[in-house]
Amino acid sequence: WYQRRVREILDKMLKQPMFEGLTGLIKFDKEGGPVKKTYDLVNFRTRDVVKVGYWSPTERLVMKENETIIWNGQSEEVPTSAVKILKGTKLRMGITHEPPFIMIDDNCTAKDPTNLDCYSGLCIELVELLKSILKFDYEFVLSEDRKFWVS
Repeated sequence: WYQRRVREILDKMLKQPMFEGLTGLIKFDKEGGPVKKTYDLVNFRTRDVVKVGYWSPTERLVMKENETIIWNGQSEEVPTSAVKILKGTKLRMGITHEPPFIMIDDNCTAKDPTNLDCYSGLCIELVELLKSILKFDYEFVLSEDRKFWVS
């Protein structure tokens, strides 16, 4: 029930030509994709939302050097519990091709699906950033039906 309701809400939003989002005006093209291909990275804080970076297809992931990420617990320090739990762990992440968030080079994965150079996009770069902070390793598991939703 929950997944169906979320999907209905998202479908309704995508059918609107534009609406005001948290970081500004959001517009969609005829295919339902965003007109603006730059995505803000925001840090939800106790009383506000702060832009800490952005991603675009041309500039890639850009973090603002003058903005510090405030973690849960209102600390600038990465939570030690997260580091302890994830450090040295290998995560398996289910993914599917969904540009510009996840792009999969099928020619590359046909040769070696474990080659991380076969994958790019906003989500891939965020995983790499988190890996560098939290010291975990990962592998991608491709969705067999190339969908996110469970029918």
